[in-house]
Amino acid sequence: MLRSKTQVILSVLFNSVLAISTSSLSYALETDPQQPITIQADSATFSEADNRAIYQGAVELSQGSLKMTADILTIQNSASGVEYLTAAGHAHYSQIITTDKPPLEAVAEKILYYPHDQKMELVQSAHLWQGDRHFQGNHIRYDLKQRILSASGDIPNSKSKSTDRVKMVIPPSPKTQRATDATPPASLQRPAETVKP
Repeated sequence: MLRSKTQVILSVLFNSVLAISTSSLSYALETDPQQPITIQADSATFSEADNRAIYQGAVELSQGSLKMTADILTIQNSASGVEYLTAAGHAHYSQIITTDKPPLEAVAEKILYYPHDQKMELVQSAHLWQGDRHFQGNHIRYDLKQRILSASGDIPNSKSKSTDRVKMVIPPSPKTQRATDATPPASLQRPAETVKP
């Protein structure tokens, strides 16, 4: 499908752009680092002096099970490899952590991803979920390696007098769910209503 804007399709290993090394990235699946990194965008700017690449316009990044989309994607490099990625504007992250569970997914206005440390920071209208488990807040930090999550609500400002609270949805365990699906014992059932003539 052709797009009206000039489409930039770059299928590169990070070491071919700004000497970014794929070995510095951390992956949930063993096969992810063996896959090429593909970045699609309407435009791209590379600054060798700043060790930075900026992709703009319907940006899509993929490598194996790792997928990121945003309006703008900035990749900051350091001497040791990729320092962080910033996805801004309708940012979405998805990656399969283990093959026996649904992918971990996140959306926010801004997502900062630190691949070496396997940490993620979601800023503004942040949602993080895996299957039926869902976390929501204005600011979410998640350590993928240690599996530690912290979330905070919105801080009131001059425009908004109220604060948004953190919301977490944790589904019942299969054992609990089966128990709640069953008909309650007769002693706990409401007696049938009698109709008076």
